[in-house]
Amino acid sequence: MKTWTYIAGIVLCLGVTDALADPSDPLILEFSVRGDRIQVAPRGDQDLRFTIDPHARRDADGGWQVAERMRFAHDTLYLDDEAYPPERLGRMEINTEGRNVRVLLYDRGPDARARRRPADIRSLGETVSVDTGTFVRGYVLNFGGDVRVEGEVNRSVVSIGGDVYVEDDGVVRGSVISLGGDVHKTEYATVYGDLYAGNRQRFRPRWYEDPDQNVFQFNVHFDYNRVTGALPWAVFAVGPERGPAPRLLVDVGYAFESELWHYRFGLGRDGWWGPLYYAGGYRETRDDDQSRIGGTENTIFALFFSTDYRDYYFAEGFRLDAGWGWGEDRSLRLEYFNEELSPLQANTSQWSLFGSSFPPNYDQLKRTGDTSLADDFEGRLVFLRTDLVYRYPEYSSANEGMWKTALVTEWSDPDIKSDFSYSRYYAYVMRRQPLWRNQQLRVRVLAGGAGGDLPATRLYYLGGIGSLRGYDCEEFFGDRHWLTNVEYGWSRGGLELFALFDAGQIGTDGDWTSGPVLWDVGAGAQIQRTIRVQGAWAGTESHRKLLITVRFSKPF
Repeated sequence: MKTWTYIAGIVLCLGVTDALADPSDPLILEFSVRGDRIQVAPRGDQDLRFTIDPHARRDADGGWQVAERMRFAHDTLYLDDEAYPPERLGRMEINTEGRNVRVLLYDRGPDARARRRPADIRSLGETVSVDTGTFVRGYVLNFGGDVRVEGEVNRSVVSIGGDVYVEDDGVVRGSVISLGGDVHKTEYATVYGDLYAGNRQRFRPRWYEDPDQNVFQFNVHFDYNRVTGALPWAVFAVGPERGPAPRLLVDVGYAFESELWHYRFGLGRDGWWGPLYYAGGYRETRDDDQSRIGGTENTIFALFFSTDYRDYYFAEGFRLDAGWGWGEDRSLRLEYFNEELSPLQANTSQWSLFGSSFPPNYDQLKRTGDTSLADDFEGRLVFLRTDLVYRYPEYSSANEGMWKTALVTEWSDPDIKSDFSYSRYYAYVMRRQPLWRNQQLRVRVLAGGAGGDLPATRLYYLGGIGSLRGYDCEEFFGDRHWLTNVEYGWSRGGLELFALFDAGQIGTDGDWTSGPVLWDVGAGAQIQRTIRVQGAWAGTESHRKLLITVRFSKPF
């Protein structure tokens, strides 16, 4: 059963019949097939039609840019920068002209309210099943995935970019349409309308006998920081990014500043549902600052402004893990790492476009004067880690909000042939809460602790971008900490104005909570989800100046 496609998926089963829909509803878009391409005509205007990109990939925000003017993010369709959440999508029409079929989707208007619908199915990039005994009162429209019908659908079933399967007990009282795939109807299935399958292109080259696994990828990736300098990667992958079959990954790169070859290779499965596993080796420059800032964003700051928000070390070894997935960002994993660690030095005079010099690697630790603390992570590190991640709902609309939480534990001991002995835990909870029109509250709470002889790579750090935004980067460190980030945003068009508040505490040993609670307040603006300017003032130390930073993504 196919559960993975390259194109975005959005499934909407609307619980009202076409007869109840307002025939005056404006047209949102029209799907059709021309040659081997699926085309979209906004508002039915053929002069404005465009082609869906068969190689569309997920973007950093979790959505899918299937064309320059069309994007899917969670349940919402964005067309020419206008959002169409599920409650706006109204009736669907299917027009046949000889061997050609057009699928038209209408708009209930921006003030439409969500309807109470039994069997309202929504999904992103997975097979959608109408199970035996299930009755869908409206129609089923699936973008970027397959539909399997074993129950009853009162209207039509349409898949854009996937297959439709109607099983023996399945009943479809309308038509069954696949644009970009095939229709599979068993002998005893019942379909009252027409069957149509157009454009057999499956949006991916064929490398496996099973067409759902036909994926080969090659691309080039570029890193730049104060330790490696320019680090280009060649990335090879064979197999689906998410699916029932395993995927082979091979990455090779060379760091021109540290003069070290890097590689990563492995075989594993990272499907949305079912067992997860991975086995592979690596030789790479690594950091543990992903929660503070992403790799691409940090490369921009390092390359242009001599600002590097991460600290680095070298790791060579292998990793094994196994677990189970319940959807996107819903998984539990047990991981085993066996690696040799070694410190790295920064080239502080390394080139950047507009900056001067870089600070040393692990600069804040070295300022303490305890050189052993800064360099105490050389040796064989063997550790076990559990990683639980959960997000609800899996894909939220703009009016629905979202929870996301994670719990990570880590343990290393000489009993498992490690040169280090420690235990460490880390947890966070994040909530995005819609408020009134165009307003949203975002809250993130993080906490962590540790015991034993921690290497510097496993310490916790507070301060700076993605943390306490009114303080210097990694200004505070310890083996226990908590952090709260709050943002209140108001958006209009492509502009969001927001206020921010951060608070946290960090220290070592058992009396760490006796120290001060650090906090800051500030405000900022974000334009078109691409550039974000914010200013924060450190409230704990009133003599500090306002700290202004620029980002290219939201911190959480």
